[in-house]
Amino acid sequence: MSSIESDRPDIDTGRRASARGRSGAPIPDAVFRATEELLAEGLLQRLTVSRILARASVSRTSFYYHFPSKDAVLVAMLEQVAAHADAQIAQLSDRQLEADAAIRVALEASVELWERHSAILLVAQGALRDDSELGEQWRTLVEERFVRPFAERLRRQQAAGRLAAGHDPLALSRALHWMTEQALYAHIAGTDRTPPRIVVDALAHVWSASLGR
Repeated sequence: MSSIESDRPDIDTGRRASARGRSGAPIPDAVFRATEELLAEGLLQRLTVSRILARASVSRTSFYYHFPSKDAVLVAMLEQVAAHADAQIAQLSDRQLEADAAIRVALEASVELWERHSAILLVAQGALRDDSELGEQWRTLVEERFVRPFAERLRRQQAAGRLAAGHDPLALSRALHWMTEQALYAHIAGTDRTPPRIVVDALAHVWSASLGR
C-alpha cells in the first residue's frame, strides 16, 4: 500500500469543495462505493486517489477533507464492515434465540455480509497474508470487536458452569473466529465452491460442538 500521494493540495480543513459526490451521495459514501467498484474490477495494484476521484465524481479537495490517503479509505471501509457486523450481533441479542439457532443465524448473516463486501474483505485477507499495515489494522479490528468480547462472554459462561473449565476462553474465541474468517474467505475467493448453506452447516456444527451445545 502506498502512502499519501505527493500531489495532495494544501487545504483549509474547515471547508470542503462539495458536500456531495456521484449520484448525490455524501462524499464518504461516494468514495466508498467508487473504491469498492474499483477493487471488484481487480484494480488494487493500480488504485490511486485520482482513479477514486474520477469514479466517485469527487474533487481532490473534498476527498482530502475526509481522508488523508487512499489507505485511510480502505481502513474506513473495513471499520464500516465491522460496524455492520456489530449491528447484526445486536439484532441477534434482541431476538433472544436458542443458542444453536443464534449461532446459525449469525453465520448466515456473516456469509451475506462477506458476499456483499467481498471486494474490500478480499483485500483485507490479502493484507493479512502480506503482513502489511492494513492487514494489522484488520487483525486488530477482528480482535477488539469480536474475539475479545466473545472471550469475555465465554468467561462468564465458565463462571456460571455452562462451559467446561478446561477451555481457555480467549484461545477458543480466537480459534472459532479465525476459522470462520478463513472459511468465508475461501468462499468469496472461489477457492471453496461448497454451497453457502453447507458452509454454514459445517461452521455451525464446529461452533456448537466447541461450545458444548
